[in-house]
Amino acid sequence: MRNPNILRRTRLASTVALLAAGAIACSGKSSPPPPETLDNKPKEEVEEFPACTSITATPEAATPHTVRIGLGTTDSIERLGEWYPDHAEYSFGDNTSANDKLSTLHTYPSAGTFTVNATIIMDVDNPGQAPFKGDRVSCPPTPINVP
Repeated sequence: MRNPNILRRTRLASTVALLAAGAIACSGKSSPPPPETLDNKPKEEVEEFPACTSITATPEAATPHTVRIGLGTTDSIERLGEWYPDHAEYSFGDNTSANDKLSTLHTYPSAGTFTVNATIIMDVDNPGQAPFKGDRVSCPPTPINVP
């Protein structure tokens, strides 16, 4: 015949072990938070994502008033498997705009100084992990001289 007390002791031991585990889990002790970096800041706290540093303009000698517009970027513009630049939206400062690559040719109607604005549209695989808001990274507006 089985001893009924053995079954009760096994259940009691299991219950005590679960209660002890719960007490440890609820003790409030945890490891300190990691140092704050661009990678672990909430998107709302990232004021400026340092990906687009400049807009450059290089005159094309073969065609008058034509310049190659390029975007200077940092290494953080791309993180393999998480985000990368897809294309850019340009406003050339002469009432025209375009969607193109991170480098594009544009012909101005005349020589002069124009302010170029550009926004890089990112392809984001995991939006919750990207350190920027939405899928856009703005470049600083830049005046360029067109010969």
